[in-house]
Amino acid sequence: MRKGIGILVLSLIVALMVSFPVMALDRSKVVIVATPEDPTTLDPGVAWDPKSELVIRNCYNTLVVLDGPSATKVKGELAEKWTVGDNGKSYTFYLKKGVKFQDGTELTAKDVKYSIERTIKIGKGPGSQLKTVVKNIEVLGKYEVKITLKHPVPWFLTLIAQTGSAVLNSKLVKSHSTTKDPWAQNWLHDKVAGSGPYTLESWRHEQQVVLKRNPNYFMGWKKPYFEKVIIRTIKEPSERRLLLEKGDVDIAYRISEDDILKVKKEKGIKVLTQPSLTIFYIGLNTTKGPLKDVRVRQALAYAFDYNAFIKYAMKGLVRRLKGPEPSAIWKYDSSYPVYYRDLKKAKKLLAEAGYPNGGFTLNFIVETGGYIHKQAALVLQQSVKKLGIKINIQFLSWTTIWAKMGNKKEAPQIFDTHWYADYADPEDFVQYEYHSSMFGNKGFNESYYKNPTVDKLLDEARYMTDKKKRKELYAKAIKIIMRDCPAIWLAERLQIVATRDWIKGYVLNPIYYEMPCFYGIHK
Repeated sequence: MRKGIGILVLSLIVALMVSFPVMALDRSKVVIVATPEDPTTLDPGVAWDPKSELVIRNCYNTLVVLDGPSATKVKGELAEKWTVGDNGKSYTFYLKKGVKFQDGTELTAKDVKYSIERTIKIGKGPGSQLKTVVKNIEVLGKYEVKITLKHPVPWFLTLIAQTGSAVLNSKLVKSHSTTKDPWAQNWLHDKVAGSGPYTLESWRHEQQVVLKRNPNYFMGWKKPYFEKVIIRTIKEPSERRLLLEKGDVDIAYRISEDDILKVKKEKGIKVLTQPSLTIFYIGLNTTKGPLKDVRVRQALAYAFDYNAFIKYAMKGLVRRLKGPEPSAIWKYDSSYPVYYRDLKKAKKLLAEAGYPNGGFTLNFIVETGGYIHKQAALVLQQSVKKLGIKINIQFLSWTTIWAKMGNKKEAPQIFDTHWYADYADPEDFVQYEYHSSMFGNKGFNESYYKNPTVDKLLDEARYMTDKKKRKELYAKAIKIIMRDCPAIWLAERLQIVATRDWIKGYVLNPIYYEMPCFYGIHK
């Protein structure tokens, strides 16, 4: 009974916390969003997680943006137009005139050059993508900038539609740089210096981010778009559902699959769905304990009960992910070593590795409040019991997990995570998750997986223009990765967003996963 009473009291407290800040405001002019995670940073040159990018997308602009629901088509945002030359190796952008930053300073080609070069120099997540592509950037005029590439890159325009290419107020950022911090990363961690429709009013860490209108926004405020955006960090899926049902939040992300089936039937609530390129998997640290042995990793993959996870834990609202690429990008035939539940094979592999009766414990860190994360951990824990393996589960906030995964010494033995596609190409998945140059915060190889043959194949395939040869190289690399088993590949996710029915103009995009621009959404 105490547990039940505690949950009720907590629900009331959270509801009051959400309602109180906007009591004095016209709710028709405010949108409140419930999300499970706090941003890790507001710096476009560093951020590589959806909740950080959600804020950045609304406070900054990029040269181009993805067009509506498309994962491949772009339209100009800061760019009025652009031309492509040198057989696809150069792009010249002509900027819209009169665009102003939030402090009233005019945005020019110098800001574009500074911003993209800054991201590259910082060299973290988004910078690692741009660094391998961009050769140099030239300012040709006040509103004209040329980007020359090292190779022809078919997905270049979709790459610079990401927040890592957001254009910063270079004068403002430089004013906060120091000798020890030449790119003002400390200042930009919790500040914004953009030209987007909203600017930062406040950020109470692990509680909420409040955005307010940018009065200088170049597209104007003639339509009834929101004056304020309040993004609440609500860890528990059940709390997000409760707040949505009461109307205390307008948009809720990652309500549990169990609850989605319930709220779909409720009046006043809409559930928006779209196939996405987002994948979910359990990462296995290849450098720690028994997991150093590929046979142990394979045994875990053969032990996992995929049917229980997909059909029962996730209510059939996800589809099986067979390998490191989603099915929309890659087709797996019988030549690929796809893992299915086979306890006999799992026991044989453990015996070969010197663990005939298991007899070891593995630590698994899981994101607090993440329904799919929790279910994956529980299914793995149950799946390996018959092998004599114990799984210790520890729940932590995403910011803590991200910090640990980026440090090889502190990186967990097992973790589960999503990969949110930056562009619709096989390179975006295997390069950043399995190339050895992408350890820690340089990319997303949090399994610390290294195979020189895979590295060589990925390097060769990355910019190859011969589509047939490129596919053959990726096929070889993917098969090796799957045999080496640095992960247990679980699910391809639908993008599912629950909103009140008074929310209009919300457009899902498979790349901007849970990252809408609120300019365009209204009640």
